[in-house]
Amino acid sequence: MRLNEAAYDFVGRCDGRHTVQRIWDEVLEQDGEHAPTQDEVIGVLTRLDEAGMLHIDQPLVDPEALFERERAARRKRLRAAVNPLAFKAPLGNPTRLLRPLDPLGRALLRMPMLLLWAAAVLVAALVAATHLAELSAHVNTLFGTPRFYALALGLFVLMKLIHECAHGVTVR
Repeated sequence: MRLNEAAYDFVGRCDGRHTVQRIWDEVLEQDGEHAPTQDEVIGVLTRLDEAGMLHIDQPLVDPEALFERERAARRKRLRAAVNPLAFKAPLGNPTRLLRPLDPLGRALLRMPMLLLWAAAVLVAALVAATHLAELSAHVNTLFGTPRFYALALGLFVLMKLIHECAHGVTVR
């Protein structure tokens, strides 16, 4: 198990003769600002316990709470696996790719552009509503064909890419 110097100093003092509080107080007194925080100490002790490297008289957490946390994590993973729109892929830091889009973001993320976008969506919805019969007939003839599925997949990937880039531009 990899530990930084402060955590190693803390763990090295855990010999069973002193409480965790006393050891942490000693480390705080000796190392000052370089001492591990309370959350770091709890994290190190938890990782040591999970790895079976810690012998204590009482478990660090309630076993039932631990099992419930695992069940909740399993349910969350299952829901994410069933939903094709919820997949996640770590791509790294996109700053270098998004930096050229900063001027576009500054131009688009303004109230006049929001109003223009809302007007365009309203006009598109009205036009679609007036031609609903033709659109329905067209969808019924194409839906279920291999060409439709290929087109839907390609458009989904393109829309997802644009959507996620818009998130990045907005956050930057």
